Amino acid sequence: MAKLENAIVKILYHVCALLMMVMATVVTAQVVSRYVFGNPFTWTEELARYVFVWMSMLGMAVGVKYGSHIALDILVKKLQGTPRKVLVAVNQLFILAFTVTLTYSDSSSCSSAPGRRARPSGCPWNGFTSSFRCPAS
Repeated sequence: MAKLENAIVKILYHVCALLMMVMATVVTAQVVSRYVFGNPFTWTEELARYVFVWMSMLGMAVGVKYGSHIALDILVKKLQGTPRKVLVAVNQLFILAFTVTLTYSDSSSCSSAPGRRARPSGCPWNGFTSSFRCPAS
């Protein structure tokens, strides 16, 4: 089971690296098209936004695996023994609460926007808002 978990985390890590490369390329194309050619691409901002969301959510999974999730670890580093374990458990509960809240709010947002379309691509909005649901789950 540990081998499978490590393989999944490794794949997620490489997917995040690829998404970072895609985002950097798209944002660079946006800047060049806007300031060099004076005619910005219409799709780059939207694509960069959704790539950033996916990268953040998948990166959270990698961060949780390695224990490097966003947290104030000043106190954790100073504590030892049982108080440290309790604080780490409380931190994990906060992460779980955030994930549940995010998943619930995304589900209600997705179901309340059946006919909306994203601008400027015109793609269905609920397809993009579900980008939160998969990684958070």
